[in-house]
Amino acid sequence: MLNLKVMMFLCLSVIVVYCENDQNKLSNAELESCLLETKIPKDEFEDMVMIPNNHELKILKTHAQKCMMSCMMRKNHIINNGSISGEVLYRYVLNYFGTSDYKRRLISRKVEQVVDICAKKDNLPTEECALAEVIVTCIRLEANKVGLQ
Repeated sequence: MLNLKVMMFLCLSVIVVYCENDQNKLSNAELESCLLETKIPKDEFEDMVMIPNNHELKILKTHAQKCMMSCMMRKNHIINNGSISGEVLYRYVLNYFGTSDYKRRLISRKVEQVVDICAKKDNLPTEECALAEVIVTCIRLEANKVGLQ
C-alpha cells in the first residue's frame, strides 16, 4: 500500500496540501477508515495519487475519488457537516504551497485570497462528495490564476 506521505500529498494536492505538522497528518487508522468507507477501486485510488502531476483542473473524476477526498477532508476538519472551515482550509493550502516558513510568509495573502473565493462561493453543495470536488477544483483554478504552484 502507498505510504502515508503520498496519501497526504494526494489529500490536499488541492489544495489540497501536504502538511508537515504532526497533528494535521492522517493516522493510518483514519486513512484505512476512508479507504473502507469509500470502497475506492485500486486503479481509481492510484489515479488520485498522480494528481500532483496532473495539470487538468478537474482532477476528481469518479464518485469514489470525490468521496475519498471528502472523507480525508472531513478527517482533517476541512469539511464539517457539509460546510467548509475556511481557517482550516487556509492552513492546509498555505502548507501545501509554502514549503518553508519564508515562502509561507510571501504567499500568505495569495492563499487567503484563493481560500476566501473558494470557501465563500455561492451555492456550495452540502453533499460532502460534491463539496470536496467543488473545493478542490476551485482551489486549483484560483491558485493557478494568482500564480501559486
